[in-house]
Amino acid sequence: PQMIRRLRSRGAVLTSKGNVHQLLFSAECGNHIFGPGLNPLDPTRTSGGSSGGEAALVALGFNNAAIGTDIGGSVRIPSFFCGISGLKPTSRRVSTKAQASFFCRNYGSDVRPRQVNSKYDKQFVIPTCLGPLARKVEDLQKVMAVLVEDQSFDRNVTPIPWRRNPNFPKKVGVFKGSSLCELCPTAKRAIDESIQALLEAKYEVVECDIEELFDEAVDLAVQACG
Repeated sequence: PQMIRRLRSRGAVLTSKGNVHQLLFSAECGNHIFGPGLNPLDPTRTSGGSSGGEAALVALGFNNAAIGTDIGGSVRIPSFFCGISGLKPTSRRVSTKAQASFFCRNYGSDVRPRQVNSKYDKQFVIPTCLGPLARKVEDLQKVMAVLVEDQSFDRNVTPIPWRRNPNFPKKVGVFKGSSLCELCPTAKRAIDESIQALLEAKYEVVECDIEELFDEAVDLAVQACG
């Protein structure tokens, strides 16, 4: 795929493929071939999913960075579970032609049905995204700079260059959970510590109330699975 060739041309050394959930649509990571994906911080727990194998390999130090796919959290959830950094880019920021041929053929960024007729076509409603996982945010930036470098092979990806030093206001939105997904005490403490670090770095922190939007997103995801 284009993504692999580009990473190798920039000096990347590909070492492995991480374990994934058998349906690629779960907050855990396991299948009947390779078994469950274990959390490197606590082997009694899951590494998260569905890109949990990649997150575990990065957390263990086997890889500096990895590439996962994300629809409803498959990069963000395992990154959170394993204590590393992860990014889900904006939809079609990175070409989906870099994925396996099945997903490229059926859900690629240049494939758009006129009408969604089946439960399989509903993935178009919440399109999948390719995104990096890494131990450091700086490594996420390096991988993203390569991924978006030249995507002229995909006419549906907006040709926006990677801006290394963008000049824009430093504002960060913070979501502290909802009635459907209440945070545990340790997660709340982590968010509070992150907010404090952002404030010390002169960021403007805005608490976002997205309860209605969150409920709407959950309903949409349930419909897509049905």
